[in-house]
Amino acid sequence: MTQIVALTLAPLVTWGCSGSEDGPDGEPGASDPGPPPARPAATDPEFVRSLQDAVASATRGQLALSGELIRAAEGRAVGLGDVDAALEVAILPGLWSLWATGDASAAVQMVEEEVARQPVTGLAPPHPAHLVLAAFFADAGQAGRAQAFMSQYLRDAPTSRPGGSLELPASFHAARGAIAMAAGRHAEAVQALQTDPGAAPGAADQAGLLARHFRLGLALERLGARDSAIAVYQRVVEEAEGALVRADAWALPYALIALGDLLEARGDPETAAVYFRQFVDLWRDADPELQTEVADVRARLSAGR
Repeated sequence: MTQIVALTLAPLVTWGCSGSEDGPDGEPGASDPGPPPARPAATDPEFVRSLQDAVASATRGQLALSGELIRAAEGRAVGLGDVDAALEVAILPGLWSLWATGDASAAVQMVEEEVARQPVTGLAPPHPAHLVLAAFFADAGQAGRAQAFMSQYLRDAPTSRPGGSLELPASFHAARGAIAMAAGRHAEAVQALQTDPGAAPGAADQAGLLARHFRLGLALERLGARDSAIAVYQRVVEEAEGALVRADAWALPYALIALGDLLEARGDPETAAVYFRQFVDLWRDADPELQTEVADVRARLSAGR
């Protein structure tokens, strides 16, 4: 798997997210805006089905098919008048391309084209896409742009607790972790990714746990805490079992490869082979340009026999 600076947050269907966290003292924010507006696409069966099918295809390495399905979801969101959802899903193919290929230049171009077509600035703040974009640009090695999107989200974020503390969803902490990893501050990334968004997080925060655990494993691995990273990656695999329609299931193939690598290095080739075989099975019908990775893992399995 091509290594990139840091894997980004799971782009969730973040609308309707209710989990929150007290923000840093002195952070800007607007007065209490009341309950968040309804997100029409979130409860539309056609939109949800297209998005779920797209995520499952991307998780299997079928990027071309997932792109087509995303276009269907985007079109449905536009038809429903949900421009927020349309932008959130439109940038996903660029994110998935970055994770699968490590080609930051091509992925950035894809995302920039979507942002130019559907400018974030034209949407009602605060917009969850700012968090998705912050993490994406951190992954692509553009920390300055990543921080700019994060700062914009903080400026627009509502305050709804006594004393004006910020409401920060789990996706905020995931983005903060991605930025910290991109800057080499892995201990800070671990802290961000371990942040509990609240005792009773909303459905979107719950769905993001799989990807958040994956990124936590990545940060632990970079800190040299390999045994802890293995335990967290194994949790990702367990959570993803039979749930490829989850918005954050994209993390599964990368967790499988990470587990195989770490276990092999630890002197446990038999268990490593279990995860490598799961990856080969998951990506057996991946796009032709990704089959080199599958062939490499198959070769490692054959060499270990």
